[in-house]
Amino acid sequence: MHYPFDFAVLFFAGIFSFVWVVGATLNQNRKLDSTTIFLITISGYRLCFEAAYFSGLINKFPIAFGIAVPCLYAIGPAIYLYLFNFYTVGNHRYRIYIHFIPFVFSLLPVIFWLKLNSSAQLQLIANLFTLEPLLRDRIDWGFMSWVIGPKLLILFYSNLSAFLIFKELRSFSKRINDELKIYLYLLLAFLHIMILADIIGYILSSLELIRISAMSHSISVVAIYLFGKYQPNAILEYEISIQKSRYEKSKLNQLDVDKIIQNMEIFMKDEHFYADEDLRIADLAESCGISIHQLSEILNRNLKMSFTDYVNMHRIAAAKDMIIHEPDRTILSIAIAVGYNSKSAFNRSFKKIVNLTPSEYKKQTSSN
Repeated sequence: MHYPFDFAVLFFAGIFSFVWVVGATLNQNRKLDSTTIFLITISGYRLCFEAAYFSGLINKFPIAFGIAVPCLYAIGPAIYLYLFNFYTVGNHRYRIYIHFIPFVFSLLPVIFWLKLNSSAQLQLIANLFTLEPLLRDRIDWGFMSWVIGPKLLILFYSNLSAFLIFKELRSFSKRINDELKIYLYLLLAFLHIMILADIIGYILSSLELIRISAMSHSISVVAIYLFGKYQPNAILEYEISIQKSRYEKSKLNQLDVDKIIQNMEIFMKDEHFYADEDLRIADLAESCGISIHQLSEILNRNLKMSFTDYVNMHRIAAAKDMIIHEPDRTILSIAIAVGYNSKSAFNRSFKKIVNLTPSEYKKQTSSN
């Protein structure tokens, strides 16, 4: 079986996904979160796997077919994990791992697959696309169920994610523009068509439906990238809208917010969390025993500032103290000591908060 055009499109989209991930990882200004990177990577993995099949390469290495299947079982839970980062309540992030149980069980058939010789593996693969449903035996049906399992999980978690999104639409639909709403609806509809075509294609042994699904996957990857490229703030707007909606249904009612703020100050001032240039909101939230969402709400609602502003406030306060009490220390040395990786970034933050550059502040304090 050899489809040169299908191979070219699928291979291009697969490599495109990997390049996208590398570029986004190296982009210091707009880094993608780890879940999104995983989704794009596994998407590229699936596209390259499909390209290998339609090119006929899978006939030379049929063992790769069975080894690749379990990896796809992680896509559905990863979709949910992306939204879970916004919807999690309390310190219950461990619950997300329950959703990866199907992935663990999907590894068991690999043992059976590895015991088969190449001829038997090729026969099972061929039966997926050529054998009429009524002619399949239990092994064929079991193999097909294992193969379409990831598609069913993606369908389930996509609907679960859509439920979470549309549940919130009443609360934040006025905050997002119509273009983003249309994009969300079309993306969900397109995903359903793509997955259903794939599932039905395997059940009915319709190679054409499977090809349509694979090509649709390629188109969707490029379309999502282009949307993010030309509407760079769209997804951020969506994420902010969700969080604003959740703020309206505050999850802080059962928390001692004053005590948490006190602990935050201890971590920042006494334990010098600010000195870590790689400090993330997740690190401080974990230390306080609350979720990222709850910490973000405390910062925005109670302290009226973002996490970045909060960290910079403590960094500059420490820097001012060093300038006064360690007059022989250089500005660059102080900048690094309080968590900045460059003098220019330190100068910008210092100027923004103090309304003076570090050098001007040093000169002013020394004259006094």
